Amino acid sequence: MMQQVHGAEIAELKRTGDLSGGVIPGCDGVIINGISAPFAAVVKVADCVPVFAFSSGKLLGAFHAGWRSIAAGITEKYIKILKKYGCRDIELFAGPHICGSCFEVGPEVLNKFPDAAAGGSRVDLIKALGHKIEKVGLSSSRLKLFKEKGFCTLENDCYFSYRSGDEKRMAAFAIQH
Repeated sequence: MMQQVHGAEIAELKRTGDLSGGVIPGCDGVIINGISAPFAAVVKVADCVPVFAFSSGKLLGAFHAGWRSIAAGITEKYIKILKKYGCRDIELFAGPHICGSCFEVGPEVLNKFPDAAAGGSRVDLIKALGHKIEKVGLSSSRLKLFKEKGFCTLENDCYFSYRSGDEKRMAAFAIQH
């Protein structure tokens, strides 16, 4: 599990010993390259977007995509590293997160995402991610939602939401076996 910091640092794990007790310090993304299954990629969220990367049906890792991480370039950096490893048919899957209708932000955040404005002072993080992946040569259609409706962490009481005052976090995970 990552000790997330709302940045763009990505840990590349090449062997089981790289896990240092199961916690990966100071990063918001993990790429698993060379570790034999079974393993899991885990992202803690409470409004930010958990994103899981796959290629040819194989789990490659995950990243934590809040507005700060997206603005810092985690999406582009993550995909560039995957391409460095020869991954070409990359698919990204997004888990529960705050939707564009609910994610109200100040002008300092809105100005960072002019292409992802969702009306008024709102930002659509999925739209922001789509624009970022297009910058590095992937079609935004490579980003998929696990579920189309009922996925907003603020609107659905099944999920924790930082904006609603929850202090708890959800652990979103994918397992390769």
